[in-house]
Amino acid sequence: MSRRSPMVVPRLNRQGGCFYRSYCPCNGALIGIYMPQSPPKRMQAQGQSLETTPSPPRPRIAHLVRLDAWAGTQQQVAALVLRADPAVTEQRILLMAPPGEVYQWLKARGVHVESLADRLGIFAMVLRLVRILRHRPVDAIEAYGFRAVTLARVVWLAVGRPAIIVGIRGLHLSEAEDAHGWKTRLGIAIERALAWTVTCYDANSEGARDFLVSRGLPSEKFAVIPNGVDLDSFSQTRTSSESLVKTVCVARFIPRKKHDLLLHALARIRESGVDMQCELIGYGPMKRQIEALTRELALDDRVIVTGGLSPAEVRLRLAGADVFVLTSMWEGMPGSVLEAMAAGLPVVASNVNGTSEVIQDGVTGFLVPQDDADATAEALLRLARDPELRQRMGSAGRERIRQHFSVARMVSEREKLYTRLASPACS
Repeated sequence: MSRRSPMVVPRLNRQGGCFYRSYCPCNGALIGIYMPQSPPKRMQAQGQSLETTPSPPRPRIAHLVRLDAWAGTQQQVAALVLRADPAVTEQRILLMAPPGEVYQWLKARGVHVESLADRLGIFAMVLRLVRILRHRPVDAIEAYGFRAVTLARVVWLAVGRPAIIVGIRGLHLSEAEDAHGWKTRLGIAIERALAWTVTCYDANSEGARDFLVSRGLPSEKFAVIPNGVDLDSFSQTRTSSESLVKTVCVARFIPRKKHDLLLHALARIRESGVDMQCELIGYGPMKRQIEALTRELALDDRVIVTGGLSPAEVRLRLAGADVFVLTSMWEGMPGSVLEAMAAGLPVVASNVNGTSEVIQDGVTGFLVPQDDADATAEALLRLARDPELRQRMGSAGRERIRQHFSVARMVSEREKLYTRLASPACS
């Protein structure tokens, strides 16, 4: 029997050791040996380089959220953390509010969520956040809203200077209702002065980016990643054959959502003789005022003021509706419009930043001038009188969500952003 010269072929494994395949010089049998140590120098001398580039560690991200309520920001952050690939990023949520419905919902689904709220106030909250982040360091803090961003900056030096990402989920940063008022201007001025501490502004709409860049924030620090919706969670809405047209509005009861304008539009529709019912869904401090205006306009039999519902309950309401309407004065990227389109509903909405990036006027719904009750009523009446138009626009809206605003796309883009920002080149 001929004797074969020994041949060693190394194969790297994930633990950093090597598995060697070799032919025995005595009988030619194939043998294998695992060695955790580095390969012999003589193998390197033979030109068999085994140096590998280690995989970069997963970016560790903490999402700092102010409220425990099912608003748009909370829904998008929850969808992101639940669907993110744990092999790509490590993400958790820190709430500035006491544990509530959102906290319990996330906890039940295995999300790492903690509440920073303390009865001793903001100082105790700062100490608690520092303690948490020192125990489990992060590479980046994404903070949503002026107060959360301020808290992130306060603890920044104490926890190793992680990247600060400002999550912009509205049109601006100050959380004020008036996009052009003094509070907004002051908040933007503060942000402009402290922009050097920010690694990235993560906006969900081109409109928000353009608005803030026009007021002096550095354009090179902006990333625009639209919100995403899970189509599988929404059933295709079918147009009802009943004469009663059901309209739904999902929006917080706050001034900029302009529920009063919607009620006046509904009063005009009633005068036209069209049988339309509208359900108003949402949390917010102005709920009682809207209920009072409903009675004042004698719309008790046409308008249902439901208040806040869980995301699952909202999906059920959308499935039973014919039209969705939103009359905001301004938006970032309205999650309620995305969800309505995912449910196959045509949408009537104000032609404002964010909303106009989602709705294709005349294709997936109608964009109307802001603060115009007559134009809103006219668009709603057109849809109420044409079931085939409702069906056509609803189907086009669902397809638009599939192509441009899927939750999978949003999660993928955010994971890429976090990986890039956590790389040494960006540190």
